Amino acid sequence: MRLLKNLSIGYKAFLKDIRLINFSVEEDELRPSLPLLPLVRMNNRPIISLLDVKLHRLKPSFLVTGLHFNYRHIAFRVLIKDDGLHGDGINRGIYYLHSFTDNPFIVRCGKIFTNFNFRHGHIREHQHSFSLYHGGKWISYELDFNGSGDRPGGLMQNLMQIDRAYSLNEQGMKYTRVRRNDLPLRPVSCTRFDTNFFSSARLIDAYYVNQTLDYEWLPAERCNLVPL
Repeated sequence: MRLLKNLSIGYKAFLKDIRLINFSVEEDELRPSLPLLPLVRMNNRPIISLLDVKLHRLKPSFLVTGLHFNYRHIAFRVLIKDDGLHGDGINRGIYYLHSFTDNPFIVRCGKIFTNFNFRHGHIREHQHSFSLYHGGKWISYELDFNGSGDRPGGLMQNLMQIDRAYSLNEQGMKYTRVRRNDLPLRPVSCTRFDTNFFSSARLIDAYYVNQTLDYEWLPAERCNLVPL
């Protein structure tokens, strides 16, 4: 099974109803679940960008034309300071701590073919409020689309530039490049944010994308990253 995660597989999909809920945590709480990667920080705290998105027509490159999947994807993504790792001088990286979906088939396939740490979660949603539950843990939020919230300097630009996703398996660190159209982030207010996945979580801000994005994940490449 482990060999399947190292196959040269790409993916394509349309992303809809994209929500980014950003919060910081204490590094001591995060490090046991994270390789020794350099981190983007705000007030000396690492940043997690929660991705909540609906994937439509997801197609791995090995499937014949016409076969595809639709599912809801929720992921804890840590912002990585990789401006010096690829020569472009720009922080474009995220590391997937955990990915969740309420689709058991996607969980099974995700565990076999990817390094994005898929888990099964239970989702509750009502209007603009959302909750995810997994094994006694939860995260919840509510969005106010009439408000813009506070905008800490620099974070929105960092999020718009993300196109490298890092992951780890027994063969070492890998990264996947992303091809997509522009990421038109719309600031929104986030209320009733709560989680026990991280006891030190502190909400930063939230964004919404009301356009459908055309995404392509290229096959993963080895990243010869020296831990700092």
